[in-house]
Amino acid sequence: MLVMIDDVQFRTDETFFVFMGQSLGLGADGIKNEDELYDAVSEFKEPLEIIVHDYDDITEDRRKFAKKMISVIMDCRMVNKKLKIEFQHGEENLV
Repeated sequence: MLVMIDDVQFRTDETFFVFMGQSLGLGADGIKNEDELYDAVSEFKEPLEIIVHDYDDITEDRRKFAKKMISVIMDCRMVNKKLKIEFQHGEENLV
């Protein structure tokens, strides 16, 4: 499964959690906080690729939240070996 995250999903905490819940098949209320995000991503059974696109477009006031959520997702890699994370900027691949 491929999940692409960009600045639009980081506009509010709720927007991000609803997007991730729906993307992972848990519904709009499936993820409500960072602990539930960790559980959902680390326990996801299928191969999962998360692409963070145009990180630089995330507004300054949302960067702290975005960094925190990306950190949670990155921590999931230790548990979920089927998880791949990429950072892209435009057509360039940053990582």
